[in-house]
Amino acid sequence: MTHLGFRHLVAYVLLAATLLTPTVAFAEREAAETDNPELDNSAAPADSSTDSATPPDPQHMWNMREDSEDAIMPMSSSPYWEDIPGGRAFYDGDGNLFVSPAMFVVDVSSWQGEIDWDAFKAQNPNAGAILRLGYGEDTVDKWFARNIAEVKRLDIPYGVYLYSYAYDDTFASNEAHLTGETLANYDADPELGIFYDLEAWEWTGHQHPTTPAAYESIVRHYVSTLTGYGWNEDQIHVYSYTSYLKNQLNSSYIHSKTTWVAQYGPRLTFDITADGQIGWQYSSTGSVSGIAGDVDMNAFSALDRSDVTLDSLGTQVSDLPEGDYLLLSGYSGMDGQPNAVIDIGWSSLKNGEAASLYRLGGTSNQIFHVSPNGDGSYNISAKHSGKSLDVSGPSSANGTPIVQWDYHGGTNQRWTIWRDSTGYCYIASVYASSQNKVMTVSGETAADSSPIQLWSVSGSNSQRFRFVPLSEYEPSLNGWITRNGTRYWYESGIRVEGREMYDAAAGGWRWLQVGGEIAYDQDVYIPPTDKWVRLDEEGLMVKGEDYRYGAWYYFDPITGAMAKGVRYVEAGGGKWVYYDVITGKMAHGEAYLSYDSDHTGWYYFDEWTGEMYHGDRYLESSGGKWVRYDHYTGIMVKGLQYWDGSWYYFDPTTGKMAHGNTWVPEWNSWHHFDEWTGRG
Repeated sequence: MTHLGFRHLVAYVLLAATLLTPTVAFAEREAAETDNPELDNSAAPADSSTDSATPPDPQHMWNMREDSEDAIMPMSSSPYWEDIPGGRAFYDGDGNLFVSPAMFVVDVSSWQGEIDWDAFKAQNPNAGAILRLGYGEDTVDKWFARNIAEVKRLDIPYGVYLYSYAYDDTFASNEAHLTGETLANYDADPELGIFYDLEAWEWTGHQHPTTPAAYESIVRHYVSTLTGYGWNEDQIHVYSYTSYLKNQLNSSYIHSKTTWVAQYGPRLTFDITADGQIGWQYSSTGSVSGIAGDVDMNAFSALDRSDVTLDSLGTQVSDLPEGDYLLLSGYSGMDGQPNAVIDIGWSSLKNGEAASLYRLGGTSNQIFHVSPNGDGSYNISAKHSGKSLDVSGPSSANGTPIVQWDYHGGTNQRWTIWRDSTGYCYIASVYASSQNKVMTVSGETAADSSPIQLWSVSGSNSQRFRFVPLSEYEPSLNGWITRNGTRYWYESGIRVEGREMYDAAAGGWRWLQVGGEIAYDQDVYIPPTDKWVRLDEEGLMVKGEDYRYGAWYYFDPITGAMAKGVRYVEAGGGKWVYYDVITGKMAHGEAYLSYDSDHTGWYYFDEWTGEMYHGDRYLESSGGKWVRYDHYTGIMVKGLQYWDGSWYYFDPTTGKMAHGNTWVPEWNSWHHFDEWTGRG
């Protein structure tokens, strides 16, 4: 029976024989070990010690009885999980929602011994784990190395915790050093967080703190020391149990860091007010595949986990010169939208004034001074106020407002910049770097006053901005401007770069490259719309069929997007064809497709037109054979088929049509198929 730091036994006490729901009582560790003779102490770590110079290896939690209020409510049920569209929700025993969507999490230590993480993952594909890193100032959990290697191998979301024996600030700082050094040694990235486990520990010759003031100082020293290892404050949390939080840990600062709380029973009576992901340890007697014996069970709010990473979208910028810039939205010029930039409303000078999107005016509240911090990040400050763009709170939660605030140099005022192939950038918060959170135009709209907020990176146009040097802003310029023999297109004083534009005079769409030059005679990838287009020798987008590079291609007649996969085209009187999903080249002859569940199998495409074949056809391959391509889907038929009033059989591997006596597995018998037609 285990718990992340303070371990305790949940003893179910029947109040009456007629009660269906057991109630909960808590026992101290000594009683738990005495009253449970079946407890397997053979699993105890070999390095356990009760020497007064070394804190003992903590196993059980006990509760001081303040949480026993739930033990007198026999009509309450146990907390429970419920499936919802796209995930699961977790409810307390009274049917009140705790979190949705919810994530199942276990916490483990050396007391669980060797864990079969493959079995755990197979049973709980979307679950997470919180691993004990160690305890005290110098003891690393003896199974931590294996556990962290396994969860990383299996891509199981994980966090870590350190059980604290701190009795003063120095000891707390030493515990932070152990945490920081161990995380660095194992190249850890605990997306569920780093937890400082605070409990009423027992250690011969030592006394745990007893006042909120003493504990607050300890927590502040732990956090400040650990941030020196590069961890952000929002990644460092407190874990404890309800009675301790209401008494010895009753500090507003500690509560602001407390995101994970233990309380066994039908409900959680501590109100978690901290920002970000929260968790409730609701049982210590769970059972899961891969873990022998009891294990702690937790319900956490689901991760803001995105499959998109910043380095998949662009390259981190290190060469942006210090200076004044307009932060031009990726929406600018799209679908007739005017140029829009990040703006501080009403030119306010107040701390906390929110940033928003607004049409370009060139006023000082739309100009931002960008300066490098020397660590790869940048400070971005409003020119009119001198205040820095700041993640409010600070909080890493999706939807957190971006505001202006007096400069203080904190990580919530530091930004990394990631530039894509078009010259547009993603502006990522250092404070929320482990979660890939970026500045985003809220609501996916270019409307004036749309808030700028922090959201998980997705690659959408709402997250793309172009840093336009103020020196390049020329308000009087619009349309085509020729400089040094090169034509550039201007809109409201800004040279258009890395974007499509419609050239009405030429009657077609163009692609303006980084730098503003027209692209000629080349294929170009456009990230915001995820499409490849082709520009001809006049710099206009190709539409319809096009023969180039020794192959046929097709480009959407409206968007110009290169066609890929199976699709119907109007060319040649209308036909189904296949364009390679990577290159876009039209397929001819036999082709095996496997790019989605509806298009997996052998097809045949006309050698000249590329039209998909349907019906019976003779192939020279495999020594010559008749095969059938399904009359509707075009996929080569395998096995038994009933068509046009007769049975046919096709080899399950080669697709060869059967003639003569043939064994038919579906019928478990021999059957004769016509020597010429294959009818059976």
